[in-house]
Order: sequence, then C-alpha cells, then structure tokens
Amino acid sequence: MISAVLATHNEARRLGETLAALVPAAVDGLVRQVIIADAGSTDATLEIADDAGATIVAGDLLAGVRAAKEDWLLVLDPGARLTPGWDAVARVHAASGTGPAVIRVGPRKGLLSLIAPAPVAGLLLRRTEVLAGGTLAELARAARRPVTLNIAASLAD
Repeated sequence: MISAVLATHNEARRLGETLAALVPAAVDGLVRQVIIADAGSTDATLEIADDAGATIVAGDLLAGVRAAKEDWLLVLDPGARLTPGWDAVARVHAASGTGPAVIRVGPRKGLLSLIAPAPVAGLLLRRTEVLAGGTLAELARAARRPVTLNIAASLAD
C-alpha cells in the first residue's frame, strides 16, 4: 500500500530510529517497501539500511521515488520521529484517495520546543503525481498544498 522513501547521506546516527518506527506498519502490511536513496554515504548508513531490509538505490530522492512499487509514497526525513498512531492516519488517508498530506509529529520537548515548532514527519503522496512532474520540484509543490494530518485529532475522531 505504501512505499517509504528516505534520502540519505551519512545518516547512520539518525536512521535507525526512523526505520524502527516503520516496523509495526510493515508487519501490518501498510508499509510494503522501504527505499533508501543514498547520495554516497561513507558512514554506516548503508549497513543499517541493508540490515533493516531496505531497498538501496544510489541517487537523490527522485531516484528513490522511481524505485517505489506502491501507489502511495511516504517521504521521510532520515531523522523523522513518527509517533504512535501515524500508521492509522496514513492508512485512512491513503484509502480515501485524496491528495497529498503532511503527517506531523507531536510537540517537541525540552529546549527545542522553545525555538522551533514540531517538524513535518513525512509527506504522503501518490507516486504518479511525483513522476508526472519528473523533478524534485513536484515534491516541493505537493508539500505546499497538502492536507495536514494531526495524529492526535485524527485518532480521536
């Protein structure tokens, strides 16, 4: 149903936590493919990705999108901290067939909460929309027009 795509370059420190957050969704059948589009990492990024069973492609995010087999993509930052429940929201959204959506994480804690709001955890969009544009600019356009999915509010409904 969903291919998760992460662009990496020397992300060994941050990648493991994000990949671990995808495991329950993979067991559930929601995430059927994890793709690491790597731009020449020299640290343990590729070993971590390989150990996790991810498909590794050389190149940028668009190379990862091209390697995706599923109709829906979950484009993630390698350090994304997906909160529990993100997968239920993504499943409902993908089944609805609507346009792109941003999945945001919960509020930051500690000092970070004072200087920056919670980051976008992932962009959920159709593979065909990205490939039709043929450039990373399509990802940027999709990010500007998404429906924002608030995990806590969506789960309460």
